[in-house]
Amino acid sequence: MFKKLLPLKNSFVSCLVLTVFVYCSCKKSSDQPSWDVDVLAPLIKSNLTINNLVTDSLLKSNPDSSVNIVYTTNLITFSADTLAKVPDTTLSAGFLVNPNYQGGDTIFKQTAETDFKLGSIQLKKALLKSELIQINMQNVFDSTIVFNYKIPGATLNNKPFNITDSILPDSTYNKSFSLAGYTLDLTGLNHASSNALVTATAIFISKKVKSTSASKPYMVITNTIYNTQPAYIRGYLGQSTINVGPEQSGFSLFKAIRSGTLNFPNVNIQIDLENSIGVDADLKIDKITSINSQTGTVDLSSSALINKSININRATETGNPASPVNPSSQLITINSSNSNISAFLANIPDKLAYTLQVTINPLGNISGDNDFIYSGHGLTANMNINIPLSLAATNLTLSDTLLLNLSSIQQEQKVNGGFLYLYVTNGMPFSAGIQIYTLNNKLIKTDSLFIPPNNTILGAPIGTNGKVAQTVATKLTIPVTKAKINNLLSATKALIIARFNTSNQPHPVNIYNYYQLDVKLVADFNYNLSAP
Repeated sequence: MFKKLLPLKNSFVSCLVLTVFVYCSCKKSSDQPSWDVDVLAPLIKSNLTINNLVTDSLLKSNPDSSVNIVYTTNLITFSADTLAKVPDTTLSAGFLVNPNYQGGDTIFKQTAETDFKLGSIQLKKALLKSELIQINMQNVFDSTIVFNYKIPGATLNNKPFNITDSILPDSTYNKSFSLAGYTLDLTGLNHASSNALVTATAIFISKKVKSTSASKPYMVITNTIYNTQPAYIRGYLGQSTINVGPEQSGFSLFKAIRSGTLNFPNVNIQIDLENSIGVDADLKIDKITSINSQTGTVDLSSSALINKSININRATETGNPASPVNPSSQLITINSSNSNISAFLANIPDKLAYTLQVTINPLGNISGDNDFIYSGHGLTANMNINIPLSLAATNLTLSDTLLLNLSSIQQEQKVNGGFLYLYVTNGMPFSAGIQIYTLNNKLIKTDSLFIPPNNTILGAPIGTNGKVAQTVATKLTIPVTKAKINNLLSATKALIIARFNTSNQPHPVNIYNYYQLDVKLVADFNYNLSAP
C-alpha cells in the first residue's frame, strides 16, 4: 500500500534524487571567476487518491462514492488426492517352468485381482488422467517368448487395455505403459468387490521356435501400478476425520503497516464453504488466531463459528462433462454482534493461525457407493472480508525502503546548499508525519531529511455531513546543506516512514473515492558558477 503512496517516481526521495542530479550536473568547467546563483524550479507534480493507500484490487466503489475493502483468504482446500489417494501397488507372480517346451506352448496363464489398499474407501469406478503400469520379467529360455497382458476392466473407446510383446532369449523385459484416459472397473472378477483391478497374463514360446530349454526352473513377472491420478472416481469414500493444524497462512491485507492503532467500526466477514465433492462433510473450527509478528495475537471468538459443528451437504452431478458438478455452498456471517472481529482485525495481523477438523461422510455410506470426486473439484473454506472504509487510525505507521542510484552525479561540489519545498493540498481526512532517512550499504541510517515538528502534513477537516469540508494547504521546508548532500551521495538506499492519523479522533471517518492529495516539490538550490 505504501509503495503505491510513494513510488520512486513520485516519492520524496526521488524528488531529492532528481534535484541533486539535475542541478549538480549543471557545471561548466573553468578557471575563470565565479559567483553564486539561486535556481528555483518545480520538480514534480502529483496527486494521490485512496488507491495509493490501499491496493487497487482490494477496493470497491459504491454508488454514493464510498469505498469498501474486499479481501479473500483461503483457509482449507481438500482435493481428490487429499481424500482418496491411490498408492503405488505391485503384484508379483512366480511360477515353475519345464526345462523343455515346443514352439507355441503356453508357459504361464493367470487371471488375478490387484487390490488397492485404501482402508475404508471402496472405489467402484475411476477415470484416469494419469497412471502407469510397469511390466518386468526375465526370459530364462534360450529362445524368444511372447507375452500378452490384458486389463479387461480398463477401457478406452470401448476397447480394453491389451499389450502383446516379445522378449529375446536370456534377456530382461522392463517397460511402462500409460493408462491415461482409460476408465477402470474396480469391482473385481465377480463385479461385487471394490478397489479390485482384474489383470490377465499369458506367456508363450514363440511359434517360430521348434524347441527350447530353460536355464532356471522358474520365472517371475512383476506388475507395478504407479502415479495414479484419477480424473474421476466413484464409490464409497469412507468415513474419516481430517485434522488440519495448528497451521499458519500469510495475511497480506495490512502488509505495508509497521505499527499503530487501527479501528474499523463496521466489519463483515463471511466464511464461504463450498463442497464440490459427492460426500457429506462436517466442519469444526477449533481456533482462528490473528497474529501480528511484532505485537502479539488475538483469538477469534464467535458464537456462529468457533467450536460449532457445521454440516456441509454433498455436491450433485450435472451430467454435463464441461461442468460436471453442482456444488453445495454455505455462508457463515461473522460481525461485531456475534464476535470480536473488530479487535481481531485491529491487531493488524500479518498471519492467521487455525486448527480445524473435517469429517467425511459423518453418517456413513448413505449414498450406496455413489460418492464421487472430479479432478479439479474439492472442498474449500474461504474467509471473505468486507470492510466499509470507515476507520480511525492513530499513528498508523507505513514504511518503504528504496534503492538509490547516484553514481551518475558528477561535480556536486558546485552546489552550496539550498532548500526543498514540499507544497501539499490535502483533500483527505488524514494528517501525516513524514521522515526520510538515508542508508549506507550496511542499511545503517546516516541522516534524516526532516526536523520535527516541521514534518507534518495537515489533514482536511470533516464537515457536518461526515465528508471533507475543504482542502488544506501545507508547505514543508527541507534544508539541504553541503553535509546533507554528502550524505545523500554516500547513501545506497532511503527509508521512508509515515505516521498517519485520521481527523476527528477518536471517531471513525468515511473515505470516498474522490478524495485526493496534490503534491508539488520545488527546489531552491544555490550554485557556484564559473565565468565563461
